[in-house]
Amino acid sequence: MKNILNIIKYSFKSLRILYFIEFLILLVGLVSGKFLSQFTGGWDVLAIVSTIATMNFISYIILFSKQISKDYGYLLFLTPIKGIEFIIGNLLGLVSANLIVIIIALIVNLINIGEINSGILQTSVTVIMGLITAYLIITALIGIFSSYIRNTFLSIIAIIIIFSIGSLIYDFITSIILSIMPYVYITIGNSYIIEIDVISSIIGILTVLALQIIAGKYIDKKIDIL
Repeated sequence: MKNILNIIKYSFKSLRILYFIEFLILLVGLVSGKFLSQFTGGWDVLAIVSTIATMNFISYIILFSKQISKDYGYLLFLTPIKGIEFIIGNLLGLVSANLIVIIIALIVNLINIGEINSGILQTSVTVIMGLITAYLIITALIGIFSSYIRNTFLSIIAIIIIFSIGSLIYDFITSIILSIMPYVYITIGNSYIIEIDVISSIIGILTVLALQIIAGKYIDKKIDIL
């Protein structure tokens, strides 16, 4: 647990300039939202959430890549740490950053229109969950392929190719499974309903979880040689 907390602290410290910029964006959103919300019903805040969530997504991927590189990793891994702890620490850092953004955005929404729009909340969470899922997949591939390919450019090309091929294979296998399984779903929300395919979600979660476990093993080996 201590290692995970250290990773979170390190990540926040490394990205402090980014968070300052995001704070300024939120501040501008608060000021401009007072006017825009009259026409948008408060939905303008969604653009801010999406922008900041995307900034966090990209920044944490870059940070992840740097942390497992030989140039930067030796400073981070001076104390023993497991690969899965490293993954969880970075994930919690990203989740925490986005959670804070959602809370602040909802407060801005409350100030601007006098209420919290449930549709904005649901959409914001959906956008962020999508980015977090993409982050987990991409960083897992980085963790795996960086053990084989030292060149950053070639590693990126390999990840793009594998991601594309893997997506096709995943979609094919998932479609077969779903075709023989009953359609089970749950709905979230009242005014703005989100329908979730339960079986498809379970398959997705298990796939991402498997990738994290595999990546953790590879990162363990990589940490040992840093």
